[in-house]
Amino acid sequence: MAHLIEIRDMYKIYAIGDEPVHALDGVSLSIDDGEFVAIMGSSGSGKSTMLNILGCLDVPTRGSYLLDGLEVAKRSPAELAHIRCMKLGFVFQNFNLLPRTSALENVELPDLYMGRLNRRERKARAMELLARVGLKGREMHTPAQLSGGQQQRVAIARALMNNPPVVFADEPTGNLDTKSSIEIMNLFTELSNEGITGDARRLELRHWPQEPGRGGAACKGGACMSFLTIFKVSLRSLGRNPVRSFLSCLGIGIGIVAVILAMAIGEGAKTMMVKEISSMGNNLMMVFPERRNRGPVSGGMGQGQTMTAEDAEAIKRELGHLVQGVSPQVRTTVQMMYGAKNWSGNVQGVSPDVLTISNWTVTDGRFFTDDETRLAARVCVIGTTVQSNLFGDDESPIGKIIRLKNMTFRVIGVLGSKGANNWGQDQDDVIMAPYTSVHRYLQRSKFNTVNMMNLSLVSMDDLDEAKREVSALLRQRHHLADWQDNDFETRDTTEIMNTIGSVTGIVGTLLLIFSVITLVVGGIGIMNIMLVSVTERIREIGLRMAIGATPRNILVQFILEAMVLSTVGGAAGVAIGIGASYVVGAAAGWPVLVEVTSAVYAFAISSVVGLFFGFYPAWRASKLNPIDCLRYE
Repeated sequence: MAHLIEIRDMYKIYAIGDEPVHALDGVSLSIDDGEFVAIMGSSGSGKSTMLNILGCLDVPTRGSYLLDGLEVAKRSPAELAHIRCMKLGFVFQNFNLLPRTSALENVELPDLYMGRLNRRERKARAMELLARVGLKGREMHTPAQLSGGQQQRVAIARALMNNPPVVFADEPTGNLDTKSSIEIMNLFTELSNEGITGDARRLELRHWPQEPGRGGAACKGGACMSFLTIFKVSLRSLGRNPVRSFLSCLGIGIGIVAVILAMAIGEGAKTMMVKEISSMGNNLMMVFPERRNRGPVSGGMGQGQTMTAEDAEAIKRELGHLVQGVSPQVRTTVQMMYGAKNWSGNVQGVSPDVLTISNWTVTDGRFFTDDETRLAARVCVIGTTVQSNLFGDDESPIGKIIRLKNMTFRVIGVLGSKGANNWGQDQDDVIMAPYTSVHRYLQRSKFNTVNMMNLSLVSMDDLDEAKREVSALLRQRHHLADWQDNDFETRDTTEIMNTIGSVTGIVGTLLLIFSVITLVVGGIGIMNIMLVSVTERIREIGLRMAIGATPRNILVQFILEAMVLSTVGGAAGVAIGIGASYVVGAAAGWPVLVEVTSAVYAFAISSVVGLFFGFYPAWRASKLNPIDCLRYE
């Protein structure tokens, strides 16, 4: 007949400095089912070491250990945790209860890792065991609210939670006063009458029949503990340190706020850029004369004298299959006067095609015609800013005569408002007149030169061809030899958009880098907090392992704690970041655009940060030895 417990030639050797210490030296022992055994000896004789090995909390240096016919001496930590969970109950001398946790939750712990009972059944069994050990009505008390004897009763109830075949009691009255010791001894006597025995200096191992439907449950290495259960355990652990948890969330939250702000400002700038480019015109291409240089100083594009209004007419006449509108443009700044009011502003000489090319509208009156342009009529269309400053809000400007540089012009229309552009320039502070009139009356130039030409293409798909055809026509008209460079330059909205996009992209990248650095700092903060938490909770980790938690359970629990901190902080950061984006945009006048994808990405990043920075502390916790943890001070 096989023995319930059998050890053969068991050794346990500790290395203290250079000297080996033999805690167990070739011990052999067999205990049969139903036997009552006490291991006695002086302090330091190896009783606790042997008990820890028998309880699968420690492993021998060498030798054999058969528990109910199963060799356990060389089992892995996960397998030993499974054995402790299924077959062993342990009553510790120092109680080893989780602080800030109720007696009921302490008793429930073993079944959390075995996973045999549902929540209602687990609570009912824990209540039954607490009543059995005389603690009815004390279920919700924490260890700090219980006396030493009551704490030991909780530990006994916890040892019986999984109805284990074998129960160990390690001097269960060693740390109690006389009265409490008597109470615990009386309790062991009662339990002995029911098939469970133990006293203050005895180790009892007893094999009891399994309860129907309970003892046969197979649980491989703690796998019966569901992910949801581990998640709940993690939440409870975080709830015991709310201030520290809040500060950890705060670090990640600040990083996510920075990410949301960076992405919102970046996307807003892109949207405003597209809007600004769109307001410049439909399928717009611009042609500028060569740069005018005076010594080392460049006057910029449009300052040369190489392009004329006839060039614009030739492009419209000969490239009609590619270009649907052409408007030459000349610019000058003049003093505007109407009655006693005056205003200094910009006058643009254009053709009627400018309306469709540059997306301008006329809200009052009309625009000048091709005939008026050909005849250099002194008519003009004014912007809303000019209207406000010369005529006020009550007087209609239509038909009124204004003076531009001492020349009279008749107002025939008012342009629709466009507002300020991205550079802060007021687009409505303008007067448009026929370019021929501006040449003749305001510039008094004998040359028909223009500052630029705005071209509206039939399709942006023909942009490259249009550039080639326009360049070829202008080179021909300007009599440029093959070896000569162009005396003009072309620009289009895609080039402008790419240029502005590269600038906003650089700014957005810098903001994103700053945000990532903030997130990394927050992640390091979580790692630091989790490492501190592991150190503070070493005894808790050892206790969880002692009652059946596998290294995997501990790993997942601590990773989940880190991820909960980061995701909660991330969720709060997303909410605050969205609000802060609009507040910053309104206060600073910056364009912001918060997209759903940005919020989702930011939230996902926070979870990844928790997983990444929480893994090492969790891995470190999972590698701890339960017996070393229980001895930790």
